[in-house]
Amino acid sequence: MDLVVSIIVPSFNRVELLKSCVQSIIDQSYENIELIIVDDGSTDATRELVEQIQGGSSRTIKYLYQKNSGAPTARNNGLNHSIGEYVVFFDSDDIMHKDRIELQLRCILNEGADACAAAFFDGEKVIIPSLIPNQSQYVSYLKGVLVGSTQAWMFRKSLILSIGGYDEALSCFQDQDLVFRMLCLNPKITVLGDPLTQFVDRAEVRVSSIGKTQKGLDSFILAHSKRLEFFVLNNLFRELNIEILSFCRLLQLAIRLGSNLSVRNIYECLIRVSMRIKGVRRIFVLLRICFYFVLYVIVGNIRKCI
Repeated sequence: MDLVVSIIVPSFNRVELLKSCVQSIIDQSYENIELIIVDDGSTDATRELVEQIQGGSSRTIKYLYQKNSGAPTARNNGLNHSIGEYVVFFDSDDIMHKDRIELQLRCILNEGADACAAAFFDGEKVIIPSLIPNQSQYVSYLKGVLVGSTQAWMFRKSLILSIGGYDEALSCFQDQDLVFRMLCLNPKITVLGDPLTQFVDRAEVRVSSIGKTQKGLDSFILAHSKRLEFFVLNNLFRELNIEILSFCRLLQLAIRLGSNLSVRNIYECLIRVSMRIKGVRRIFVLLRICFYFVLYVIVGNIRKCI
């Protein structure tokens, strides 16, 4: 296999964590990789570390500096400067198994696929992606078995370019949003059950951050409103119902995990998430969202009392 795989790593003031991350990429068994480190306006010694690594490695390592603009912008910046036929978006605090790139690329080529999702460690827990037989890829995604964390994926670069890369308006949930928009093109997806990445940022931490800032809340609402709109426009009502359940479950989970969501914030979520839907269907969706959210809250309170 002589195809180039570009690995894009955004980083902001994570020099100590970045060192281990980059070393795991340099140690890959697959030779033809391009590592692109996008410095998102760091004020620590990130530049000096990368220059040191460049001088001591035979790998192709590019360093891009940008003013602080957020991870989605940094990833798109790296994507636009990449030369690989396939891309991996990796976080600067995560670690790759040494055979990850080789195994994912081989899986994609053997299956004639456009993208590959591999298992990963979330703390000590192993998360294994899968596709539910005889169901749409959307259902696997919405039910959480086809996980949307892009650090564990490899994509055909042209596929990501065709959807415009990451949505830079999202301060969080941009991974899940990218995977969803990719699935809207009905690509061929393959999965690997071997855990090939160690995640450091735990999933429950990301969920609990929903209400900590207005940007986080706005991103949560926007990401889910896109899905609702797509399912309504394409008359995918089974998927629509699953998405409504997913939205309500995450909102209730965020509250349970100690997110700073006020009653006003919750009301805002329930109303705004359906704003992209036009006409009578918006009322239908809004009523279902409110019904399921209240149901989740009631069930959650009952469980606390048992």
